Amino acid sequence: MTNNLDYAIIQTSKLKNMYENILEKAGLTQNEAKIYELLLKLGQNKASLVARESGLKRGLVYKILEDLAKKGVIQKIEDPGKIASFKAEHPSVLRDLINKKDEEVRATKDSIDQLLPHLISTFNLAIGRPGVRFFEGIEGVRRVWWDTLSSDVTEIRTYGDMEFLVKNFDELNKEYLKERLNKKIKKIAITGDSEFVRKTLKDYDAEFTQTRVIKNAPPDFSSTIVQIYNNKISFTTLSSGLKIGIIIEDPLIFQMQKNLFDWIWNVLEQAKVSADKEDKKPTGVGQFEMKNLEDYKINKDYPSSTNLP
Repeated sequence: MTNNLDYAIIQTSKLKNMYENILEKAGLTQNEAKIYELLLKLGQNKASLVARESGLKRGLVYKILEDLAKKGVIQKIEDPGKIASFKAEHPSVLRDLINKKDEEVRATKDSIDQLLPHLISTFNLAIGRPGVRFFEGIEGVRRVWWDTLSSDVTEIRTYGDMEFLVKNFDELNKEYLKERLNKKIKKIAITGDSEFVRKTLKDYDAEFTQTRVIKNAPPDFSSTIVQIYNNKISFTTLSSGLKIGIIIEDPLIFQMQKNLFDWIWNVLEQAKVSADKEDKKPTGVGQFEMKNLEDYKINKDYPSSTNLP
């Protein structure tokens, strides 16, 4: 008989511990789980009785009851002229508590995912390695593009095929352009030449978007968008297949790419000026024949890449 009683006590204790462990995993503290389970057994009752039955200090029990009420797992009943009492809500509310906890975990994970690349880049820079971040899919493209719109960016240099970009990523590009203009971030772009590009450029705000074009650009010019900004260089593929984005953060790599871009930019302007002197019709944008690159000579006053602004 004694053995059976001892076994029952042990099983009851195990069951109680299991209940409390599950309640804790649902988001309750150990004491909150204890008080909630006690209210399930007692039914609606005053805080003083709950404190007495729990064996916890009355002040602590009052606080636990208020916290449980805020979490929505118990109800505080305050009738005029009577001492407040408390009763447990139906146990199904625990599912709502778990769902809320899951949402908070997902939100925290999303925040960490956004912060982690910056932490990794900071870590890599601190130990002398370039910071490299890799992204996939259209959401990856978005994250790479929107990185150029951070608060400390004032100017972006970019290579890419504007026609291909507008025709294949029109909605995303319009959304990006709108936000860039709202933030008054200037973009300097080099792109392949076409009637479509020239027509599109007429609708761009010249104060924040300056473009020079390359006639007879190579066929694969449309494959990637390159953006140079704030010690970073980003690449995003524009193919119909797998979309990939990469951000490299390194001051030396950035400076080299910036100098190269500025050299090409000024070559395009020199070519345009030369064409205008030959009484060719001005195009309104810098223009350069890729096939003539080897024959093009820079005059002695032309700044070297290391002296470009």
